[in-house]
Amino acid sequence: MEMNEKISLLFEPTEAVKKGKIALQRMLSNPQSMEDDARAYLLYVASLYELWSSSSYEKLMKKEDLSPYAKSFYKSDS
Repeated sequence: MEMNEKISLLFEPTEAVKKGKIALQRMLSNPQSMEDDARAYLLYVASLYELWSSSSYEKLMKKEDLSPYAKSFYKSDS
């Protein structure tokens, strides 16, 4: 089995992955009690599963007191 095939197996939508994706979307849509670093990490995981949330990203990046970890997710337009 080639490496690409092995990697793709990691992302096959098992029942657990499907439930996790639903939970991920739920957490990103309602992040009031979530720390910024946790939200940044969830955005990273969401991007791996093609569940990017532009609104969550924009809300995170508007904050002025972000940690260096959360700031590392900043996407420059240049």
